[in-house]
Amino acid sequence: MSLLEKVQSTAEVKEPKTLFDKLMGVTPVFLTVLATLLAGLSSSEMTQSQYHRSHAAQQQAKAGDQWSFFQAKRIRGTSLELAADLLPAAGDVAPETLVRTLERLRIACERVRKQRDAVRLRLEEEPNADAYVRKTVEALGAELGKQLDHALQLHAELTKALSSEDAQAAFSLVASRTLPAASPTPPLDAVLTEALTLLAGRKISEEARERIARIATETVRQALEDREAEAAEFNRVVKPIVRRAEKFGEAATALARSVQGLYRTARTTAELDNLPAGLASAVATCLAAAQSARTLADELDRDWKAARHEFVAKTYEHESRINQTLAWLYEIQVMHNDYYADRHRSRSRLFFFGMLASQAGVVAASLSLAVRQRSVLWSAATLAGLGALIFSAYVYLYF
Repeated sequence: MSLLEKVQSTAEVKEPKTLFDKLMGVTPVFLTVLATLLAGLSSSEMTQSQYHRSHAAQQQAKAGDQWSFFQAKRIRGTSLELAADLLPAAGDVAPETLVRTLERLRIACERVRKQRDAVRLRLEEEPNADAYVRKTVEALGAELGKQLDHALQLHAELTKALSSEDAQAAFSLVASRTLPAASPTPPLDAVLTEALTLLAGRKISEEARERIARIATETVRQALEDREAEAAEFNRVVKPIVRRAEKFGEAATALARSVQGLYRTARTTAELDNLPAGLASAVATCLAAAQSARTLADELDRDWKAARHEFVAKTYEHESRINQTLAWLYEIQVMHNDYYADRHRSRSRLFFFGMLASQAGVVAASLSLAVRQRSVLWSAATLAGLGALIFSAYVYLYF
């Protein structure tokens, strides 16, 4: 037998692979690629879930800040309302009334000065006054003069504060307890209005919660920008008025204290012992004039303080409602991010189960090829896949 015949007789004749054989060989590769893709999708969805959860935490912190602002402003507003209630009923503090009151107060202070001069003149003409009385009355008269100068200086400051048109417009708002007009703010979208109503009711069904969570982010963002712009615009308009009112109130309180000092000095003079009858009569007249000035100054201080408290309380009420709306809007964003965080987490879990199924398919296909071809490498791969599945199941169930 020739060498060629021997080779041909010993060579193994390979049959061509069928379509089924080709598919069996490609299946493990395809399932491996699919498992890798599913693992990537699962990881991506989990990353998205963590992002939304983190964003929800940030929005919750912003909502908490707005709730804190709301609470603080409501507390301050309520405190001012209580302070106004404890004061006597406020009189008219319109600018023209304030001007008349200040003029009456000036006349009253000038009357005190006139009566003080009358006391000094009477003291010079009084022959029966002893040295102690003369020295004390002269000292108190000098003190009274200094207090009058200070009171009239404060009076001039208050009169000057009322002279400008801006001040009169601001004080008219304070007197009427009317908030200033600001730029109009776009109304809330209908779906946001409904959502805020549901949130304020504190009873939200799962269906309503999902509906609120599906509100477009752009809609909520625009509403937040509008409300924040409204708050900034209101602060821009109202803060100068509040500062003017507070500055005027501080001056009015200082004037009331100064006039109170006038009255105390005049009373101390009237309470001196051994005053001659004529001098005592002059001192009593001066005390009555100081009492009249004190009454006017106290009324001005109390009336303005009550009006200012009520006006500022209204500003806090308005600002607190804006903060409340902002807090609800941030709560909607929290619900939105929580909803999508849960959704992405569920998708990640399902993609992970799909990846496990693909890996199981790879193991089954590898085992089938190993049995069919009796390959050591395929058998090792199969054992590795089975070991990975068993280990994963053990970790999943017991750790």
